[in-house]
Amino acid sequence: MKLYNAARADAWLAEVEHGYSLLRSVVNPTMDPESKNAYLEQIDRSRESFLLYAEESTYLEAAAASSNMFTTEESDYSVIFGSAFGGYRLWLQGNLYRAEAFRLYSMLKYICNFENCSNAFVFDPDSFLTSAIENYDIVLIDCRVQNSQ
Repeated sequence: MKLYNAARADAWLAEVEHGYSLLRSVVNPTMDPESKNAYLEQIDRSRESFLLYAEESTYLEAAAASSNMFTTEESDYSVIFGSAFGGYRLWLQGNLYRAEAFRLYSMLKYICNFENCSNAFVFDPDSFLTSAIENYDIVLIDCRVQNSQ
């Protein structure tokens, strides 16, 4: 479960990075250079602050929660969502990255006058599965039920 949580967190982190790069790209190009640079700097500071928050807050929450679990040491297998420290922290990070990605894409839709932001989500199920299998040695089992009528 820890490996799946790592792959999930990586996928949502890619969405967050993409969201911030899109936000930088929609800053008004006709704005005076000083104001434009101030907006770009604010976007960069926001990104850095969020990533630091995600790192620190998930560490603290996972440390507090995993200390109450029935595990004597950190392990790769999970009790609940990888509730050993490492897996639980990755699960929390995935949740934070997901929430931030949705916030960024909602903001972009507002900035673009609610037009369809077709280039928003970069998630590709096939590449995610390939990444999960190759980078994390996750074995996937096809559990879909097929109708034999």
